[in-house]
Amino acid sequence: MFRPLPSGELHFLLTDFGVARLHEQSNTLTGQSLMTYEYASPEQFNDPRGVGVATDYYSLGVVLYECLHGSVPFALDDHTGIVTFMNKVLTEAPPALTISTTDQTLSPFADLLQGLLQKKATDRVSDPEELTWLIKQAELNYLRANRSSSTRPSTPEPTKPEATSEPKQNIAEVSTAVPAEVKPVLIRSHRKPKTGGLNWPLLVLVVVLGGIGLYYAILKQKARNPTSLADTPITNADTSGRPHLKEEVALHQQEAEEAIRQEQLRQEALAAVKGLTVKTNDYRVGLFGGIKNVQLQLTNPSPVMFSSVVVRVNYYKDGGGLYKSEKVYFNDVGPKSSLIQTAPNSDRGTKLTCKIVEHQFAPPLDSLMTAASSDSLN
Repeated sequence: MFRPLPSGELHFLLTDFGVARLHEQSNTLTGQSLMTYEYASPEQFNDPRGVGVATDYYSLGVVLYECLHGSVPFALDDHTGIVTFMNKVLTEAPPALTISTTDQTLSPFADLLQGLLQKKATDRVSDPEELTWLIKQAELNYLRANRSSSTRPSTPEPTKPEATSEPKQNIAEVSTAVPAEVKPVLIRSHRKPKTGGLNWPLLVLVVVLGGIGLYYAILKQKARNPTSLADTPITNADTSGRPHLKEEVALHQQEAEEAIRQEQLRQEALAAVKGLTVKTNDYRVGLFGGIKNVQLQLTNPSPVMFSSVVVRVNYYKDGGGLYKSEKVYFNDVGPKSSLIQTAPNSDRGTKLTCKIVEHQFAPPLDSLMTAASSDSLN
């Protein structure tokens, strides 16, 4: 809601009449549903006692889905009965995001939506720190997708001849004094260069191609004048102070090889993160509830060293609601290793889940991945 101020500005007010009552009613009715069905979670239909923290996360997932897709996952309209609508929410998976052929950058949010829109409350993302970590991962992949799509070369459209006889000097100048097959076209671009993070694969390709072209140019010059380069002594610098061409070629090759090596290390690090797994080997549930002696096993099958890995353990009550969450830290996770750590006990609860929420690489990968993340965000 909004209203105009005397200054001409608009004063906005965020409000919600979802549980407002009419003046004619003295109280709400027993069994009356005070909710918006399209944003309600499955447990609100089939298990009202199981409503808890995870219910709000499902509604948040519906809002995020609506922001990205333009509509809610399941719509209740005049042609859909309430029973049919409830069966869809309880049994059917949300429709996949409709992404146009020209924009593929919404796909990084698919995993985040899947975690928020799980049918079972125990399988659903219901922890703020885990949700924050998933959102940051989706945002990082979204920025990388935008950067890769913006660097794709576009095919220029053929220009049509102008109807007027006066040429446009601000667009192109074409020389007509030479034959058509060698006619140069000089184009003056008025677009501002795009700024952003370095595109390492493209930079490596340019450096390698430049070094190869320079190498063949030297060989061609030597073939034309075999004595000019052979009789010239090789020194560290010529009379102008510029490094020798051979040294420049070697320097470019070293830079290209180093860039390729760092990119390979970065890809190995990303693959190592995906290969990390954690599971519960054993735990005990008391007669009146409570979980004890939880043994967590973290496995790292990759050749990458992690200085630390953080696992979040969620303890759930008998009714399915989240009771509490604890963090378990694994330090110095070596390559191709498997570590066992004991999680804290819980005085309540009958079930638990565990998931990796944080990780830190060991040197020198930690600085390399930090620099790569900074370039992606810039």
